[in-house]
Amino acid sequence: MRVRAYHHHTVSRSSAALAALVIVNAAFMFCFALPVVLAFPWSRVLTATQQAWGAALISIWAIAEIPRLYAGHTGNNLQHVPALMRFALMTLVPQIPLVIVYMVMWPQRNALNEAVSITMIILLVAELFCTIRLLVTLMQRNRIDFFIFYRRNFIENRRFS
Repeated sequence: MRVRAYHHHTVSRSSAALAALVIVNAAFMFCFALPVVLAFPWSRVLTATQQAWGAALISIWAIAEIPRLYAGHTGNNLQHVPALMRFALMTLVPQIPLVIVYMVMWPQRNALNEAVSITMIILLVAELFCTIRLLVTLMQRNRIDFFIFYRRNFIENRRFS
């Protein structure tokens, strides 16, 4: 049951799990995955076409990752639903398929590349689940707060008329 009193203090509804996952994913990407991924396309076992595809794939992944992480970080801190939706969509559409294509595409895979790809997929799926859970919670709470605010203003305006 919801209490009818509306408090004016700010309530933090951001997700600590999502914040930790975004920070861990950023650290993993910049400190470990990016150097490993950048070294592999320039190896001599790949043809020129495979190197071109690898460079294009890595470029798209890196360009899409920075705004995705920014949207996740700011959306979580500010409890901003559109930024969190953008984060979830950018995780679902370009990032997960790019990592899967990277993992499947290479002719001679080594254990390090497979481990990096699997770890990235696990982090992306965990971020996606935390984001969806946070979005559902924020939308429910925003809807409740809207109705409480509307009811309070409606009653105050009615008293003065």
